[in-house]
Parts: sequence; structure tokens; C-alpha cells
Amino acid sequence: MIPEDQSGQAIGIDVGVTNVKMARVTPRGEVLAREMVPTDASEPDWPERLRARFLELEGRGEPARWVGAAAPGIARADGASILWMRGRLDAVEGLD
Repeated sequence: MIPEDQSGQAIGIDVGVTNVKMARVTPRGEVLAREMVPTDASEPDWPERLRARFLELEGRGEPARWVGAAAPGIARADGASILWMRGRLDAVEGLD
């Protein structure tokens, strides 16, 4: 049994050059839903498209207790965004 303070669900986001992958999971690691969206970073609305897909995924169940994101590159000192990723996905630099 999972302790009461460990209940809830999480959403993980993997931002890649080609695709963004998202998964909704339980504390036990059971995958409840998966999404894969083309990054299409050449389109100026790509962050908003991904945000909309994230909200759609979150709306399929209880609000996520945790959200984690990963992206290649060098993280800013405070961990809030990517500081440097030249030549691969420049559009994620500074994206909060």
C-alpha cells in the first residue's frame, strides 16, 4: 500500500528535437496515458501547441500532483529553463 502522502499522479515531459513525449503515471509507475507530439520548433506557436496537449492529458484524470520535464542542453543555474542548446533546438533556450 502506498502511504497517504504518496497518492496522486505525475506527468513526465520529454522535450526532444523531433518529438515531445508525455506520460501520465501513478506512484507505482503504471502508465495511464501517453502522448507524442511533433516538436515543429520552426513554428512560432509550438510551445502553445504543446501546452494545449499537456492540459488535455492532465484533464483526463485528477490534477497531476507532480510534473517533471527533461530537455537536452545545459540547464540555467536555477533549473527553471534551458540556458544553452545551440544548433539542436535553439527555441527551448529561456523557455519557461
